[in-house]
Amino acid sequence: MKRPALAIAAAVLSYGFGDPAYFANRKGNDLYAKGEYKEALESYKLAGTLDPRSREIDFNLGEAFYKLGNYGESAKSFERAAESKDPALKKSAVAGQGAAFYKAGDHALQTGRADMAVGLLEKSVAGFKSAILADPADGNVKKGLELALAKLDEARKKANMNQSPKDQDDKDNSAKDDSEKKDNQSGQQQRPQEQAKDQQDGKSGDSGHPEEKDKGKKDQGNGDEKDGKDGAEGMTGEQASQVLSAVAADEKNLRNKIRNRMMKETPRQGKDW
Repeated sequence: MKRPALAIAAAVLSYGFGDPAYFANRKGNDLYAKGEYKEALESYKLAGTLDPRSREIDFNLGEAFYKLGNYGESAKSFERAAESKDPALKKSAVAGQGAAFYKAGDHALQTGRADMAVGLLEKSVAGFKSAILADPADGNVKKGLELALAKLDEARKKANMNQSPKDQDDKDNSAKDDSEKKDNQSGQQQRPQEQAKDQQDGKSGDSGHPEEKDKGKKDQGNGDEKDGKDGAEGMTGEQASQVLSAVAADEKNLRNKIRNRMMKETPRQGKDW
């Protein structure tokens, strides 16, 4: 009996008073503001059912799932929200996705699933990097990236430690074979170079060493994963949580801006995000 009643109510709202998705989402916002995240989630789900194309509702779903500790569903909702054409919403969504993957990765690491943690934290890093590209001046997102990089480094170390002796031996043997192969290739490449050098001795004088031109290049790369790790590693768990919460701090301002804009319109013309 409840479902027909809900359908009738939605029809009445749609034809008589406005968009039912608007009111469901608005109710979710009110509940979220009171800290009633479970109830807010149910309202957002209803709003999403009524308006599945709304990226703003997807964003709200991502936040509600995040508050309830369902980081997998949170990341999925933020991923859909990131399809928005609104730059501010898109940036907040990818940052939220980075925070959700961080939490999921940290939980996997704490429960002994280091390999899974590595994959989740790599996605977290990617999310924060995308958010920084959208807004390089956002310090909270930068700090979130530092935390994700530090946690990813920790997960990789634990994943390597968890390898069985056989796996480690296989890895060492593979690395040894690769090293020997490179040495052989290097030796083969040096012979014609030495012959050419002998032929040119006395003709052109000291022509310099080509290898010197490339000196210093070997240490390049992976630099982005080293930046800021020192500051993040000394941070307590509580401080890390505060940073991740701050990543989405602009969300409140985003909601207020959109709400003020929508107040100038009728409910049918817009939604109270």
